[in-house]
Amino acid sequence: MRVLRGIAAGIVALGLAAGAANANTVSIDFEDFSGFYAPTFDFGGVSFQSVDPNQSMQVGRVGALGAGQSGHVLRSAVPPFGAEPRGGSFGGTFLGTTVSFLSLVAGDSGGDLDIFNLQGFDANGSLVSETGELRSNAATLLSIQGAGIASFLLTIGDLPDNDGSSVVDNFTFTQEVAAVPLPASLPLLGVGALALGVVARRRRHRAAQA
Repeated sequence: MRVLRGIAAGIVALGLAAGAANANTVSIDFEDFSGFYAPTFDFGGVSFQSVDPNQSMQVGRVGALGAGQSGHVLRSAVPPFGAEPRGGSFGGTFLGTTVSFLSLVAGDSGGDLDIFNLQGFDANGSLVSETGELRSNAATLLSIQGAGIASFLLTIGDLPDNDGSSVVDNFTFTQEVAAVPLPASLPLLGVGALALGVVARRRRHRAAQA
């Protein structure tokens, strides 16, 4: 019985280890740098890109930050950083991986009605998940989840101008990475399950002979 319990505990531990290897959460708060006045820049495992070719991806400080935003924030806007619009639509691609979860805080405290839609797409460009159109006059937490998200698009508009006037902070995603290498996990799990079966059969055989 002790052997059986030990093998079962080992299988549970291996399963938890494999699960942990599959989940790697990355959070970008944009505090450690500023600038990057370019339509596209790569940071933290993400390639960010402006939707409007006349705008650039920028990191820095702005006024009128909303709840859940602080310090440096990200936006797509016309340089320099203080120019209007405050921040329009942008997207991005996850580098070398796909993700199963994405969240960010978008908006400001300007009081105008901001309109958001966060969408995630797979490697073929098919829609995996979206928030749908959300409207708020304050900073809002947006999140999507689904298997195989390779890229995202954050659409930003506002009323009455509908030109986009929001910034983004606390960009967080969960990577889908390879599990523990096959020789170190799946075979061990299989052997463990097989061992459980062998022990159980031996116990039944001994009970039948008794």
